[in-house]
Amino acid sequence: MIKRIGISTSVFDADGARTIAVDSKTFFNSDSGSRRVTRTATLDGGSTIYDTGFAVSDLTINVTSITDSEDIGNWFAYIVQNYNSVNLITPRGMFYAVPKKWNVNNGLPVLTLMVTEQVV
Repeated sequence: MIKRIGISTSVFDADGARTIAVDSKTFFNSDSGSRRVTRTATLDGGSTIYDTGFAVSDLTINVTSITDSEDIGNWFAYIVQNYNSVNLITPRGMFYAVPKKWNVNNGLPVLTLMVTEQVV
């Protein structure tokens, strides 16, 4: 099933918003996370656990376009080079994210976003 997501800049830019068609399997495979947990060995052979729980800001989302459009790849590059924050609208909610990098994987443009906050 094909899903669409929306990405927009946090400030006005005439070319700062797009909807991207993504394969739902590709998108949701990257939608994972873990708890903030550390384990430290103790001198008695045991361990102590420090668990601060799950945080949505630990998510990294790889947005892979299902089209090999050069225009989308160029737009991903533009966003990474010029903005430190974007709005991301997905079927799972709205997020604020930092565009980390862009690349081409198997001929398809990929934008890597580091989530900072879930809004809705």
